[in-house]
Amino acid sequence: MKRQKGQALVEFILILPILLFLMMTIFDIGNIMYEKYKLNETLDTISDIFSNQGLENAKAYALKNKIEFNYQEQAGNYILTTYKFIKVTTPVLNKILGNPYKIKEEKTIIPYEKKESVTP
Repeated sequence: MKRQKGQALVEFILILPILLFLMMTIFDIGNIMYEKYKLNETLDTISDIFSNQGLENAKAYALKNKIEFNYQEQAGNYILTTYKFIKVTTPVLNKILGNPYKIKEEKTIIPYEKKESVTP
């Protein structure tokens, strides 16, 4: 009986690094997905501010939330891009993704044109 307990302990010690690596990888990927979701929500807010209050207020909001923000006009439309860098802690994953990992969200805004009303 004592021999089986020792064998189980050795097997656990051999599997422990792999288990920790998998847990850290799941944590990092979950964190990246969560930050990407938050960045998308922030981009929606920035695009609302951009449409209603202008570029300077949108830049101020992005700066307050520590998010990099770019604006580009292309063919009469506006392309808003936000960036954020996330620290990856898993040893192998940070070599694959790079550390810090850059997440990016982009949104195109088509300007609303008011049509003059025709009175009969």
